Amino acid sequence: MRYAFENEQLIAAELLLEQQEAVAQASRADSLLVVAKSEASRANENASRAQSEKTRAEREAAAAIRSSESALRAEAAAVQSADRAERLRIEAEKAEKDALLARQRAIVFSNAVVALNAALKSQELDDARLQALVARQAYNIVSASPELGLTQHPYIYNALYYAVKDMDPAIRFRAQAHGGSVRDIVFQANGRRFFTTGSDGRVVQWDIEEWNALGVPAHRRMQLPFDGDAVHNTIALSPNEDRLLVGGELGSLQVYNFGNKMLKKV
Repeated sequence: MRYAFENEQLIAAELLLEQQEAVAQASRADSLLVVAKSEASRANENASRAQSEKTRAEREAAAAIRSSESALRAEAAAVQSADRAERLRIEAEKAEKDALLARQRAIVFSNAVVALNAALKSQELDDARLQALVARQAYNIVSASPELGLTQHPYIYNALYYAVKDMDPAIRFRAQAHGGSVRDIVFQANGRRFFTTGSDGRVVQWDIEEWNALGVPAHRRMQLPFDGDAVHNTIALSPNEDRLLVGGELGSLQVYNFGNKMLKKV
């Protein structure tokens, strides 16, 4: 009987220990559950923060892309503006050069007009020396701009001619080669030869051996084989001076070739 009672007490003690162990395990389980819930909550918070950071990063990346695109557009616009500015600078420089050339041409033309008017008015002066001075000055002005081709203009020529004639009639270049008036005259570029034509239908070649300071120069002259049945009004040399063109009242132009000595009507 005693053995059985002790055995029951032992079983009861074991059950009590098991119960206490179960309670302890349940308590630890509850603690672990609380920890797990807390960790889960922190994990959720971390996940939420991570999602927020991801969203912010995506927004910042999109903003960075937009900023980069804006920067590229601004750079392209700056390059275009620089190109336009360079083109405008070049155009402005060209316009300035053109304006300078135009002003220079205007001055040249203005001086030429003054010189021609002075040459024309010089023939009205009574003082022969003053007349010669004005004629010479007019010639100096137009000779400073050879591109205008005014050194043989009738106003300049007549001013010099009458100035010399009035100073001393003996120093004039007077040589009779035409039976009537001389209608036109043209010089070669070197000034050593010139050609005349006139109302008598002749075309004369003048070869200057030496230009004297005054008076008639040493020269030779010869008549060229042009048709002289009509008045010749104008005469011209080709640019390379190998042909001579004559026109007038004949009804056609005559071209003389110095190389083959042939005359052609056109």
